[in-house]
Amino acid sequence: MDGDTSEEVFDDILSNLPGTKFNRSITPEFYGALSEFVVGVEDRRFNGINPRINSDDRDKFLTAWRGFMLGDESKMNLKDSAKSDLSPFVENSDEIPQIAGLPVDEVVERTGNYLADTYTERDRSIVENKYLTRKNAVFQDRLGLKDDDVLRVPKLGEPDEVDEVEAAVRLIGSDAEKAEIIYPLVPGKNGLEWGQINSITEDEAREKVESDSIDELVDRTLGPVEESMEKIAETLEQKTGLKRADMDPRDYIETVYYSELDSVILEEDIVPDAVVEAGNESKNATDINNQASKKISDLTGIVPPHDTDPIDFMDAVAESEGSLRNFNLNAAAREALLDVERGTDEWGLRVYRRGDSEAYSVTTIIDPFPNGYDEWNEEKKSEFPFHKEIDTGGGLFYWKNIYDGAGGKYDSDIITEYAGTRGTLAHEEVFENYVDDPEKVKGNTEKYWKDLEELEASEDDLGPLKDIIDWKGDDEFEVLEYDENPSGFASNGRELAEKEISWVEEKFEDLEQDLGLSKDRVIAAEKEFVHTAQHPVDGDETVSYGGTVDMIYEDEDGENVLLDLKTGSLKPNYVVQSAAYKEAVENSGSFEIDNIDRVVIPSIDPETMMYDDREPVIYSDKPHESPKYNNERFLDASNIDLESSEYRENRWRPENWDEEAFYIFARAAEEMEKAST
Repeated sequence: MDGDTSEEVFDDILSNLPGTKFNRSITPEFYGALSEFVVGVEDRRFNGINPRINSDDRDKFLTAWRGFMLGDESKMNLKDSAKSDLSPFVENSDEIPQIAGLPVDEVVERTGNYLADTYTERDRSIVENKYLTRKNAVFQDRLGLKDDDVLRVPKLGEPDEVDEVEAAVRLIGSDAEKAEIIYPLVPGKNGLEWGQINSITEDEAREKVESDSIDELVDRTLGPVEESMEKIAETLEQKTGLKRADMDPRDYIETVYYSELDSVILEEDIVPDAVVEAGNESKNATDINNQASKKISDLTGIVPPHDTDPIDFMDAVAESEGSLRNFNLNAAAREALLDVERGTDEWGLRVYRRGDSEAYSVTTIIDPFPNGYDEWNEEKKSEFPFHKEIDTGGGLFYWKNIYDGAGGKYDSDIITEYAGTRGTLAHEEVFENYVDDPEKVKGNTEKYWKDLEELEASEDDLGPLKDIIDWKGDDEFEVLEYDENPSGFASNGRELAEKEISWVEEKFEDLEQDLGLSKDRVIAAEKEFVHTAQHPVDGDETVSYGGTVDMIYEDEDGENVLLDLKTGSLKPNYVVQSAAYKEAVENSGSFEIDNIDRVVIPSIDPETMMYDDREPVIYSDKPHESPKYNNERFLDASNIDLESSEYRENRWRPENWDEEAFYIFARAAEEMEKAST
């Protein structure tokens, strides 16, 4: 039947089904399900088998057929997407439905045996993707898989010239005849409509790629594609709880896509039990592995592609534990491949976005008051998602109310702008010394400097600089002294910040030996993340948050160190913040490592140290032989007051401070979620 159209295939099947003569006026649900199975499921899962003469192949084929057609009535645990449109019709009927005068289960059984007997006649093993359902086509298109001599390259937005060159290179590196760049009608949402197409022929591709070494260019371009598959698989592994083991990333992704994981609870001995049972039925190692793999799939509803190595599949199940979870493939791809973005919500609160995930920042969750809150009217204040789960003794809200620029007091808004912007720029200046590409640790740098320039003195009045001096409480002459200005004094916030940031950078470099830090030991710097963590008390609940980890490095003793630089004095909530970062590094899958051995918070504070000749302090969760380390202050919890939690201690326990502090953070995140909804 090679070369026949799908219409001819269906006509042949319908005219030859045993027991009765079918036609296209039979129950539409049955005809549609039969069509979808032949053009979709059969191709997708059973290429290269021979169910007519191989009993194992026939068993697999008929099991899939029964489940697809009858759904739950087939006694299989299946995801809805693995069922046909006929299955709800069967599942929800009070009486057994009739098809052409016969009970539906009998028709399904007869039809399935006929399909198995005539499988090779339809040349399934040769025409691999002759018939393709829309669902399967969308799945393959999203992964950029080849079909019918067409290489489909998915993009999340309308493609530009760079995208077209990339598609051209990938086309040259494949055996396809043309490439189609597909992109959605509604970008940025789940369930995208992949309807727009830009086509590129091989001749057009070679014209676009003007290079003397096309082979090298192809290698450089195709490498990231494979890396993308790995990233998507890693994201799904973390989100679903189904381990990948040694499964090919595409096989693993397809397994997750077609399996109903929400209903899966894995028993500890499911794999060895299945192997033992299969061993009682056969003595051939290959048969045992295949039968055990099938038993596990039938028991769990986890559906691997037909050609998946059974040992790889069983290893994946064996490494998984407890309840598994569904996760949207499109969301996983966006999360794995798109960068984290920072922004604000309608209240001006900091949020982090990655793909379709959005979460408040760690610092916002701990202290959720935006700048300008004190200037809002009472109605707006009453609608604000207020929570005060963690109270560190007044916080910014009370400080801003007291220091409002009236009655000779400095203006806290000016201080917030200056100190916050200076801190951001100090981080950039410090950490660019520890990465190969300084741009990766920089943000909107020029804007930050320009904002500081606007904090400017006039000829007759220091203006905002007077507020900064009053806040510092230091000698005016000493604070403003600046050799880079011809006058010898800083005339605006930028010049003052340049002097202080240079001091911070110098002092951080002086700490390198005590920290055990060097550029070649850095694992990550200024790394953004969005993380969903299990609630530390209620394991069925989750808390989501985002943030930026300053630095992770391996010290001279081989320990992984999480570093959080502060250009201010140590505040009680910094330990809670560190616990949230530590949880994200160890469990989000966004970092190259999954364990932290030590946390360090270098405090290099111009206000309390620079003008008083005091040295920086390294606050840490563990004692250290260096006198610059302070472990006692890190573990001091006496200034943490909790509004709705029963936990209350004056000191974090050294052995599990991170668990205690993350519990408090999770409570705050929980309250934040309640308040914002």
